[in-house]
Amino acid sequence: MSQGPIQQIAVVGAGPAGGFLARALALAGVEVDLYDPSHPREKPCGGVLSAEALRYVPEAAALPSANRLTDLEVRTPFGHRFQQRQMRPSLAIDRRELDGSLLEGAVRAGVHHRAERVLAVELGGDQPRLRTRQGERTYDLIVGADGVRSLVARAAGLAPQPHQLGHMEGGWGPPLGEPGTLVLHFGALLGYAWVINRAERSSVGMVGRLEDRERIQAAFQVFLESRRLPAASFSPYRWSIPFSNDVFQLDQPRCGPGWLLVGDAAGFCDPLTAQGIHLALASAWAAAAAILSGRPSTYENRWRDLFGANLYFGVRHRDLLGSRPMTERMLRSLERSPGLGHNFFKII
Repeated sequence: MSQGPIQQIAVVGAGPAGGFLARALALAGVEVDLYDPSHPREKPCGGVLSAEALRYVPEAAALPSANRLTDLEVRTPFGHRFQQRQMRPSLAIDRRELDGSLLEGAVRAGVHHRAERVLAVELGGDQPRLRTRQGERTYDLIVGADGVRSLVARAAGLAPQPHQLGHMEGGWGPPLGEPGTLVLHFGALLGYAWVINRAERSSVGMVGRLEDRERIQAAFQVFLESRRLPAASFSPYRWSIPFSNDVFQLDQPRCGPGWLLVGDAAGFCDPLTAQGIHLALASAWAAAAAILSGRPSTYENRWRDLFGANLYFGVRHRDLLGSRPMTERMLRSLERSPGLGHNFFKII
């Protein structure tokens, strides 16, 4: 990757990673075009901001949908239940509000929001280029923040394989249970189900391997019935997320000549928790620091230093969630140790 001042940047995707990065660059005087015809919108997502994620977006605490999560309720694979207080409360938010807030801040900082769908990305030649229905443009750097099916990642030869993806089944409904309690249920499948209350509604979902999607769909219906959620009040969704146990995939570069990947586009989602917002923001922060230093190739070391060890741990140990006895032992240890409980909340 060429080093030196970057004059013109395209960021593809206006989710948390794209909006945060575009705003940070524009505030430093960089010319940024942010491509996304759909944001802000509500995205299939649990919508939890951990204490670590809130360090990047403290303003999210003032969003109308924000709800403090102070307790964790767990159902283990063999049916044991327990509840634990969170030492550092997290926050549940609507993605439409979070993404909208970041996008508005980016535009105020001088970002040019192009509500255009990117149709193609070319990374060879003298300058990277992208094409929309409005025409073709060249840039010094194109950043992929365009999700798990990223066009930029594909152009860089890093399209995810099916075994590196997860399936998320879920939706939104009325508030369920205690407003400050995050509910996690573990069962027979690799993955888990959740109930996360926001200020005026709940996010209910289940995540696991893409190859198990039909079993996840069936198990999720059983979970909905167990929560007594009326079908008429529930708005369903299905989505793919990074959910890899492939360590070698993490060894691949996330930047190169004229391109860089952040968030889900880079495959940054901890498979032990399926929590991606924190890693989206952290990778955007690392990308901004690398670009503004005049050495964008240092992004590779920056993201690895910032969260690489935790991500490698999650990828290596993802399949522990597929062992009911192992998951049971892990969760029982969590129940006995408040310190482990704190660390678990810190991860998710």
